[in-house]
Amino acid sequence: MNFDRNVEKGRFPQRWWEDERLKTVQTMDKGEKHLVPFLAPKIYPLEPLDKPFDETELESRFVSAFARVLAQHRQLKVYMESCVKCGACVNACHTYQGTGELRNIPVMRADLLRRYYKKYFTTQGAILGPIVGAERVTFEGLKEMYYYFYQCSQCRRCSYYCPMGIDTAEITRYGREILVQCGFVSQFHWSVLTSMWKTGNHMVITKPGLMDTVEFLEEELKEETGVDIKIPVDDWDAELLYNPSSADFFAYPDTMMGVAKVMHAAGIRWTISSDIIETGNFGLFLHENTMRMLNKRLIDQTFKMKNCREVVLGECAHGWRTWKMMTKTINGEWVDKRFHYIHLVHKLIELIDNGIIKVDPSRYEGMRVTLHDSCNNARAGGLIEEPRYVLSKILPEGSFVEMTPNREMNWCCGGGAGILWDDPESINLRIKLSKNKAEQYKSVNPDIAVVICSIGKAHNTFIVHDGYKKELDHVKIKGLVDLVGDAIVDFPFPAGKYAKS
Repeated sequence: MNFDRNVEKGRFPQRWWEDERLKTVQTMDKGEKHLVPFLAPKIYPLEPLDKPFDETELESRFVSAFARVLAQHRQLKVYMESCVKCGACVNACHTYQGTGELRNIPVMRADLLRRYYKKYFTTQGAILGPIVGAERVTFEGLKEMYYYFYQCSQCRRCSYYCPMGIDTAEITRYGREILVQCGFVSQFHWSVLTSMWKTGNHMVITKPGLMDTVEFLEEELKEETGVDIKIPVDDWDAELLYNPSSADFFAYPDTMMGVAKVMHAAGIRWTISSDIIETGNFGLFLHENTMRMLNKRLIDQTFKMKNCREVVLGECAHGWRTWKMMTKTINGEWVDKRFHYIHLVHKLIELIDNGIIKVDPSRYEGMRVTLHDSCNNARAGGLIEEPRYVLSKILPEGSFVEMTPNREMNWCCGGGAGILWDDPESINLRIKLSKNKAEQYKSVNPDIAVVICSIGKAHNTFIVHDGYKKELDHVKIKGLVDLVGDAIVDFPFPAGKYAKS
């Protein structure tokens, strides 16, 4: 079966929403390559198909994968059974508000999976079929499901509005896992996971490449501060293992330099591991066993270190969610006994509150600073008041401005769950998914937007410098540790970084 074949309009059975579905199919076939599934090769530990298959095979494989996911995650059955179609999620979803497509309403997106649940896992659906909304799985149906499940950013905002407590982000996660087992996966996500297994990071950074980059960043730090600030690599006698986002070595070097400044000023013996310079874990987005194994890969690094009792996770929101919310479940209770893992924000609070590093808030005088509550930090990871506390210590009074809504109700930037399509054809979709966040920025008109998330930095940078450049090009996207590092009194303030454009 050809994954790129056109879907003929007439193949769909008549439904009340057929016009919407046909419009979707036409859109899918207009060349939006970022939403066309590709037949994934076998790459350990994922096991999608590596050969074409007919629809009998497809049905068998889908039902088998669905049954496994239901057995592993009892809450999915609850979510499939308990939706009352109240519509509370409609206006909570930035994807629906941005695209206006009915299938991007959380309940209707979930129905793309629910129709198969009814058919294969309920007596009512098996007997009555279409009368109760049950459908037999087809290639076209899975292609439609793929198309919409990869527009959900798993931000979980809709779950805060659901009176039944349905977590649509989890439905998306489990649905994607089922799709993977049928060969449907985004090439972007696949390439990231491939890179992770080969190099220990998402940016395909080899050890020689890492060492060259570290040397360059150390030279930049020397030029900026006049101090020899090191970024230690593979110091197995260090007391602290820092696990960064690999993007901090190329796309956001100010974040890595900020960490180095903080550690140097605090006098901490720290290190990064060349084997894994990645807090992010794309397994969270589509495959739980991959998530577990990538988590274990970082855990294994601690066994190389004689004195390590603390692992600090860098500015990556979904990586933090994976560690905080899932590590004990997927890797075992023993992890907590082996070492202490905290977010970088927690470490900053400890160092500032104990007077170990001293900061000068006056350096940011006259600047308007806002905070984007990244979905996996705030809604899914409980990291809400901590960054605000740090900002209160490093900013002069009145400099911080809140967006509305904020905290748990903040709008997703549109880049969550790996929706970072870099091909030119994705630009219009990315602009649509970013609409609500752009409106928030316009309402507060900040000079600096603090984003404690690597994917968030990439997508918010796109929002202000590409998608909504006319109104927001002056906004600088910064990590929290960027600002803390530049506020430390031990080093001169790099004013040029913050000059208004």
